[in-house]
Amino acid sequence: MGQPFDHTWHEAVGSVRSDKHEFGTGAEEVQRGYRMGDELLRPARVRE
Repeated sequence: MGQPFDHTWHEAVGSVRSDKHEFGTGAEEVQRGYRMGDELLRPARVRE
């Protein structure tokens, strides 16, 4: 992950303490999200 958390495409399901990732970035993808073009089908579930 390591991408900035965007509530439009991501759903936060927890948080992780890590020196590898800055606050506000997705640290771990729990469940993959899907979109078709710009239409969101299911947000990615991530731990920040």
